[in-house]
Amino acid sequence: MTLRTHLLGALCGALCSLFFVAGCGSPVQLSVSNYQSDATFAVNSYLISGENDAILVDGQFTRGDAEKVVTMINASGKTLRSIFLTHAHPDHYLGLDVIAAAFPGVPIVATAEVVAEFKAKGPDALASAKTNFGAANIADKLATVTVLSDDKLILEGEELQVVKLSDGESPSAAALYGSRQKLLISGDLLYHRAYLWLAECKSDAWVSNLRSLSRLGPIEQVYPGHGAAPATASVIDENIEYLGTVVPILQSANSVSDAIAKVKQRYNYTGGGLLDYSTQIYFSACKKP
Repeated sequence: MTLRTHLLGALCGALCSLFFVAGCGSPVQLSVSNYQSDATFAVNSYLISGENDAILVDGQFTRGDAEKVVTMINASGKTLRSIFLTHAHPDHYLGLDVIAAAFPGVPIVATAEVVAEFKAKGPDALASAKTNFGAANIADKLATVTVLSDDKLILEGEELQVVKLSDGESPSAAALYGSRQKLLISGDLLYHRAYLWLAECKSDAWVSNLRSLSRLGPIEQVYPGHGAAPATASVIDENIEYLGTVVPILQSANSVSDAIAKVKQRYNYTGGGLLDYSTQIYFSACKKP
């Protein structure tokens, strides 16, 4: 080995060690752990970890659940590098300020569309949560969420593609796809044995988003926004089937209570609060005469 070759090898090793350059050395195997709130809403927050660093995805609803996410991060022993918000529903972002206070300087990022929706709806959502769930149970203020400047997140050289979504479960959203890891952090695009939130009146668009996942590449592990984690790719078809079954039930039911009873008869899922609240909104905002 020449001196020049030796020096180049040492330099590459140093760069890989210090900056986690993609393509240097062995690929980093990512691991995913999660915290899930109680069965009322069964909200998931995910910690994606490499050897030393981690990214958090979504930040819970209540102060107490957010504090448990902080405990999960600290117990991991990883350095939190960033927090990613998948979509602007308050059960995924109201706890972010509690987490941000525990990890000052760690950026909270989302797509431009999600940030715009968060800024437009967040203040009212915070005020409503304080009124309906008790001010002591909710963070004092909204976190600062900034626009992600790229179409991917990098964790120790591993790329997580940001998959933008429109309409469906929420007006705007994004999932994270790791092609080498064959994993999908889906946000609320996917639920796993949890009642789907149908209050946005966009079930057809939701199904279209689900069908588009086949274009991403192989998916072996799915980390859903609500319900048991991880799931397999079969959960995609399960969600499509649910939407095709439950929307007609809601449309034909004579009352909210009748609709809820019929859905529960068909599906024994977690997340009863998701079903109760979204069915009420569906009847007032989505149900066709």
